[in-house]
Amino acid sequence: MIKRKLQDLAVCCSYQVDFLHEKKHSVKEFKRKYEVLDEIGRGGFGIVYEATSRQDGQQPVAVKFVQHKHVRSWTMTCRQLIPSEVCHLETCEDIPGVIRILDWFANSKGFLIVMERPENCMDLFDMVSVHGPLNEEMAKFIFKQVIATVFEMYSKHGLLHRDIKDENLIVNMNTGEVKLVDFGATAYAEKATKKNFKVLVLTVHLNGSVINFIFLSKPRHGLLEFFSSFFSPGNYRSVMKFKFVLEM
Repeated sequence: MIKRKLQDLAVCCSYQVDFLHEKKHSVKEFKRKYEVLDEIGRGGFGIVYEATSRQDGQQPVAVKFVQHKHVRSWTMTCRQLIPSEVCHLETCEDIPGVIRILDWFANSKGFLIVMERPENCMDLFDMVSVHGPLNEEMAKFIFKQVIATVFEMYSKHGLLHRDIKDENLIVNMNTGEVKLVDFGATAYAEKATKKNFKVLVLTVHLNGSVINFIFLSKPRHGLLEFFSSFFSPGNYRSVMKFKFVLEM
């Protein structure tokens, strides 16, 4: 843990000195292109704002601000050091169930990640809070989309989201389409399998029976982590909230 923190510190320091970004990624350019409105939400690693594009007829967008010290991992691309989250979002642009990145910007404090903001949408946490528990058909409809998205990420690009929870699932209230957001913890399977895992409990209701699947310790290969990545490791509550029926 200490070694990793020292490595991250070294990366951040080298970023400040050696890696200046192109003008098109400057905050000045961001202010020219976008108007920031209200805060949508915040977590331990970033703040998300509602904004509009000044160039595309006030197109609604979401802007996530992440301070350098809260960037979990870095990637060097085209002689620029940027958060791996940006690279992973760009990599998954071909997957319909992943929120689409539009642009990114940087200054001495952190990064601004501009993403699409579908209209009339709610995250699954707010949806359940406002409208009550999901019925069986709606739960199946939502989670089939989540499974399809996670499978595409893994099979096409070898990526694992590693932070799937109700707050990170955006549901279109008109169509039921689901988008996966917040790629701050995403990693390639080979790298992710080196991490230690706690306990994952997956509860499935099938034909009136309750089945508990329990994964212990760290996975031995990427496929096990692929299944583990559906919910936050060690947090059985993220599964128990839904008690969905899995009949594919």
